Amino acid sequence: MQDFLKLEQITVCYSEDSIIESLSLQLPKGQIGCFLGESGCGKTTLLRAIAGFEPLCDGRIILDSQIISTPNSLALPEKRNVGMVFQDYALFPHLNISDNIGFGLKSLSKKARFDKVSELLELVGLSDFALRYPHALSGGQQQRVALARALATEPKLLLLDEPFSNLDIETRERLLPELVNILKKRDQTAILVTHNQQEAFLMADLVGVISNKQLLQWSSVEEIQNKPADEWVKKFIRN
Repeated sequence: MQDFLKLEQITVCYSEDSIIESLSLQLPKGQIGCFLGESGCGKTTLLRAIAGFEPLCDGRIILDSQIISTPNSLALPEKRNVGMVFQDYALFPHLNISDNIGFGLKSLSKKARFDKVSELLELVGLSDFALRYPHALSGGQQQRVALARALATEPKLLLLDEPFSNLDIETRERLLPELVNILKKRDQTAILVTHNQQEAFLMADLVGVISNKQLLQWSSVEEIQNKPADEWVKKFIRN
């Protein structure tokens, strides 16, 4: 299986302080990866570096055989063809659901944009909500709209930053398998950031446990559960 995303010995700093140190991993095309760790461990900073919002102090990031980040060069976020779903959804309150999803498709003809939005509404199960506004939707429905909007531009890589953190447990448990199914249907390469082990283990093909600036283990869910890399990982996943 070809590695689609490669992080090679990357270090991310704020001023003189490193947040992530000498981290390397590979994610194959069509796989869902997850950065799992406690609050403040650096997992969101790592996601932001992949998105192009944070520069590297060392190492490089390669996406689909293209180098997109080094300490001396940084492809702009809009040039990376990377989509992002935020924990607060970030929908435009003055636009209806169709216009929110189609916001990044202004280069398409009116018909092509309509067809694309209709396809995505059906994909996320919201065809009957096209003309409603975000305030009229539940949190789970808003998150599906945010996902559809991120998928509209057909990103090479989709990044999801704590996408279930604002949802109640019942909604989260219902939405999580739906989200996985949507991503797998599209063969979408994606990375999830979470502190919730259940989310990580149910959603991801590969999980990275991060602590104290380091990637302690990057492997399948089964291997993390049955062959933790060290005592810290072992204790962490059994808490």
